[in-house]
Amino acid sequence: MLSARAAKDIVKNYLSAVILLTFASVSSGEAILTVGNGPDFESFGNLVEVDVTIFGLTTTLNAFQFDIDFTPGVLSGLGANVGTIENIDNVGGTAIGIARSSVGLNFGGTLVRFFFRAIGEGLSPLSIPASSVTLLDSDGNEIAFTTTGAYVVVGPQPIISTPEPGSLWLSLIGIAGIVAFHLKQRRLVSDSTNRSPIRRSS
Repeated sequence: MLSARAAKDIVKNYLSAVILLTFASVSSGEAILTVGNGPDFESFGNLVEVDVTIFGLTTTLNAFQFDIDFTPGVLSGLGANVGTIENIDNVGGTAIGIARSSVGLNFGGTLVRFFFRAIGEGLSPLSIPASSVTLLDSDGNEIAFTTTGAYVVVGPQPIISTPEPGSLWLSLIGIAGIVAFHLKQRRLVSDSTNRSPIRRSS
């Protein structure tokens, strides 16, 4: 199980890496292709939604293709909301050939949302292998890019505490006692108001 200190270190390292890569990409004029929304903490069994975004485009993006690497046993790939996928290898841990054409995207935005199922406790880095990436503009020219990744941390399923039978009965008895007390008080007030006042003879 991941400790709070380890989780904090993951966030710190991730943010540092993103800042360095962002400055490097901006200075070199490359687009930034990112998978994930930062360190994502999920519970076992959750549906995990991961966005792939791109920013820093200096020309119109017309088509793209890339893979996503993840840790099998922690995450299981399900599919994407747009485009096509060549194959999802949940044994090796790669979603292969996520592609789309006629994108028409300027400057940047979300390319695709990919869905995973959290199937085991642990940490899964998410990354896009640079060798798998193809970004083309409207003239068919390749667009320069750099990639950044993220992490998904899967913890145990939240425990919903249910009262033991003995505690439940004690609670019900207590509630019944409170209700009975309030009903009795109401009856006493009603009787006192309906009773005619007694006059004393002088």
